[in-house]
Amino acid sequence: EIEEIQGNYLLDISFLGKFDFGFDYYSKDTKDVLVNIPIPRMSGYSRQVVNAASVRNSGFEFNGSYTTTLSQGLDIRAYGNFATVSNKVRSLGGGGSFSFTQYRGNNINRVEEGQPLAFLYGYKTDGIFHSQEEIDTYLNKDNEKIQPTAKPGDLKFVDVDGDGSIGGNDRTKIGSGFPKFTYGFGVDLAYKGFDLNMFFQGVGGSQIFNALKYEGLFVNPACNQYTEIMGRFHPENNPNGNLPRVTTKDNNSNRRISDYYVESGSYLRMKTLTLGYTFNKNLSKKIGLQKLRVYVTAQNLFTITPYSGFDPDLGNAYSNELNNTSTDIGIDRGQFPQPRTFILGVNLNF
Repeated sequence: EIEEIQGNYLLDISFLGKFDFGFDYYSKDTKDVLVNIPIPRMSGYSRQVVNAASVRNSGFEFNGSYTTTLSQGLDIRAYGNFATVSNKVRSLGGGGSFSFTQYRGNNINRVEEGQPLAFLYGYKTDGIFHSQEEIDTYLNKDNEKIQPTAKPGDLKFVDVDGDGSIGGNDRTKIGSGFPKFTYGFGVDLAYKGFDLNMFFQGVGGSQIFNALKYEGLFVNPACNQYTEIMGRFHPENNPNGNLPRVTTKDNNSNRRISDYYVESGSYLRMKTLTLGYTFNKNLSKKIGLQKLRVYVTAQNLFTITPYSGFDPDLGNAYSNELNNTSTDIGIDRGQFPQPRTFILGVNLNF
């Protein structure tokens, strides 16, 4: 049975009848999470699922608001919140680290003690080779080429373990789907029957493996491609291009999972914008109503983000990651984006 232990330290402050602030530090330990651990092979099995792992989520939350009425009759309420998120696997119960989430035969997510849950796992890159000379001078301590099969236009991979070649042991953390912080802010205005409400929401510090970029640029050069492919390296037509070359013979394994396909998932989104008008009470009573209000609302009106995919807000599920049964975490396979919605409504109180 999974055990959860949570501690909170709260502080609320109000003064002048206008200002309200709240501070909250939280730390939540989830223990006895199901995880695969190795067992003696004499049992007939190599691993067994047991309640052994523990995960900690911690951080602080801040919220504040300001409420006032100006002499002209304008009511104002401004508010905001900010929260940090620190996720860490504290123990795997002796089960060791492991990778999961298959994508074209590659594991993208990894679970490891001391790291965020299900971080992105792959190779680091250092741009592309623009000439044969760059390939010939990328050498190990024995003066051997680190990427002997590379051609100009191929990705340059970082020799993380320092063994003088590029292999499985060079895979490392290349991002995390968990944001470092979340925030939101808004304002409510009311003046002579009119009301205006705006709310913004966002996250920062998360990364996304853009599978659409992976598919659209390099998986099958014989199929339709993104327009960005026009900026690919070509020794004659575009020698300064920074996108890998297009080839049907990928001897350099440009398609392996790497940070080349990882992008920032930070964003700021106008979540809702509402403009309404409440009719005079005398007019409402004449038609048999206590209150009559009409309004128009826009949802997801715009998003500011460096992410090139459809939507940085993936809405990932975070259940059962430790026993290899999770959904994608920080991986965008082309999820349908949140729609921009416009609503025209009427509120009637009889």
